Amino acid sequence: MQLVRKRASLLVILVLCACSSKISYKVEYSDEPILYDSTINTCSQISINGEKIPYSDTSEITYKDVSVSCPYIDTKVIGTHKLTFVINGKDYTQAFKVIDITSPVIKGDTDINVIKGNDFDLSKHYTIYDNADPNPKVSILGTVDVNEIGEYKIKIKATDASQNESFFDMVIHVIEKKNVAIDQYEESDDPVQNHIPEVSKKPSNTQQETQPQLPAKPAEKSFLFSAGFTYDSAYTACNQYGKSLISQNIINGYTCTPIKVDDEYTGYHISFP
Repeated sequence: MQLVRKRASLLVILVLCACSSKISYKVEYSDEPILYDSTINTCSQISINGEKIPYSDTSEITYKDVSVSCPYIDTKVIGTHKLTFVINGKDYTQAFKVIDITSPVIKGDTDINVIKGNDFDLSKHYTIYDNADPNPKVSILGTVDVNEIGEYKIKIKATDASQNESFFDMVIHVIEKKNVAIDQYEESDDPVQNHIPEVSKKPSNTQQETQPQLPAKPAEKSFLFSAGFTYDSAYTACNQYGKSLISQNIINGYTCTPIKVDDEYTGYHISFP
C-alpha cells in the first residue's frame, strides 16, 4: 500500500516537470482605433499574459524573456489594417482600424454685401481645408435671391470622407446700388477687389448708447478623456456645444480639433473663428 502511494507521488512530479517546460502566451489586442496620421509603435496595441509591453521607440522588444517583433502601420491610410506580430517566433495576426476624427476647417467672410441684380459667386467667399480628405463635400444651407433686396442667412456645411462635419454661418445683404458705401462692392472676377477692407466711422455718443452690443465670444472649451469622455462622446459633445452656440447667434462657426499631448490623444477642443 505504501509503495502505491510513492509511485503516485512520483507520477505527479513528473507531470508537473513536463508541464513547466512548456510556456504558453495569452496575447490580447487593444480595441481602440488608431488615429489618422498619428505616430505609433504597434507594440503598444498588444499585451502578453495580461501585461502591456512598456513603451519603446523600437519595433524589436524583449520583455520578461518574451521576444516581440511589431509591424509597421501606415496611419495615413484610413481603414482596416491586418498586422502580424511575431512573439517568440510564432505569428499572431489581428485587424486594426485607422480612423479620422478631425473636422474640416472652414474660413470665410461672415457679412457680404451684394448689389441687387448682380452675379454672385458664394464660393469666392470661403475656403475649406481637411487634414485627410482633399475634397470635402460642401453643402449650402439656405438660398440667396440677388434680385430681391433683403438679408439672407446662409450656413456652409463641410463633410469629409469620414463623416466629420463643420459649419460656418454667413449673412448676405442684397442692397440697392445707390445705398452702396465705401465698404460695399459689386461682385468682381478679381478676388482681391472682392476683399476691400471695411471703412467705418466712430459713432457719436448717441450712437454708442443705442447700438446693440454683440455677444462676447465664448471661451474655448475642451472635452477630455480624463473627464470620462471617449473618442466618440468627446466629438459628439464638442459638436453639440458648437451647434448650440450657433443657434443662439453667439458664434458663426466652430472647429472641433483633437488634443494631442506627447503623441497621445487626450480629448477634443472647440475653437471659434
